[in-house]
Amino acid sequence: MRVVVLEPLAAESRALSDWIADYSRRRAVPVELCVTSGREDFRRRFRPDWFRGVIIAAGGVEGFLEARRVRELDRHCRLVVIDDSERYAIQCYRIHAADFLVRPLNASRVFRSLDRICY
Repeated sequence: MRVVVLEPLAAESRALSDWIADYSRRRAVPVELCVTSGREDFRRRFRPDWFRGVIIAAGGVEGFLEARRVRELDRHCRLVVIDDSERYAIQCYRIHAADFLVRPLNASRVFRSLDRICY
């Protein structure tokens, strides 16, 4: 399963990567992970119908707009949006995001989101 993560914060990017690797080991689900830190890098790497899941942790309006852009390009990928508040939860529901997480994150919440990406 291919997953791309847009996470500008280095510490949170490492934590997400570690949790995804742990999920992969525990569930015996091979995960090919691509982590990006900026929108331009994310846009270069994202290709429609290539990634099973997209995790956007850019936050705020920028993160939501990027999620909406992904949805317009790829109707089938599973989106997970991470933000500091619940402000964009309804909008993410409208673009059919698989999950919406509010920081602070923990492994169990990330695992739940990965279950929604995988199954």
